[in-house]
Amino acid sequence: MSAFLQDEEGDLALPANRMKLTDGRVETMQTLRSRLRVFREEWFLDVTAGTPYHQEILGKDKNPNAAESAIKLMITSCPGVTGLLEFSFEIDKATRVATVAFKVSSDFGPIEISEEI
Repeated sequence: MSAFLQDEEGDLALPANRMKLTDGRVETMQTLRSRLRVFREEWFLDVTAGTPYHQEILGKDKNPNAAESAIKLMITSCPGVTGLLEFSFEIDKATRVATVAFKVSSDFGPIEISEEI
């Protein structure tokens, strides 16, 4: 498979004002970031896509183990990912920012990502 190249913010990257396709390791990284950045029910064409932040992770009285499991499932079910090597998930209640950092093994070698949600 292949996908359009994205920049760090997830927008289309347009080197030399041209759309560029990517695959392999870069595509897997982009897919992982997209899965973490999209909230479930956010995209009207597929309300099942994305991470269940409102449903299972963020908010009062959420089970931290269930939250970690939901994020790990989003990561490990990504095409091209073969295993989860390292994982950390923290929620700063004062700033209301969640941080997910992980390292996975993939068909294209190890991939490390850290995202603030």
